[in-house]
Amino acid sequence: MNELLQELIERHKTSGQRRHLEQPSRLPLASIREIPEVFQPREGISEQHVADLVKVVANVGDLDPVTILVVGDEYILIDGHHRTEAYRAAKNMP
Repeated sequence: MNELLQELIERHKTSGQRRHLEQPSRLPLASIREIPEVFQPREGISEQHVADLVKVVANVGDLDPVTILVVGDEYILIDGHHRTEAYRAAKNMP
C-alpha cells in the first residue's frame, strides 16, 4: 500500500482524539489538499474535460460537490480533481 495513503489512514484513525475541522458546505480551493498520486486513478487531468466543465461553471454555476476527507486539520480531496481544476480555471478567466 502506498506509504502516503497509509500515513493518512493512521492520521485519520488518531484524529478522533483531537479537535476535528468542521465540515462546511463550501471551501476555498486553497484549503483543499490534493494528493493525486493516491486519489487520482486516471492518467492525469484531461484538459478537454476541464474545458467542458469550465463552460458549465460559466453558464450554470456550481458543479456537483467534490468528495473531501477530513484528516486531522486538513481537507483532503478524494474525488473531483477535474471539477477542482475547472473551478481554478474559471476563477482565472477574464
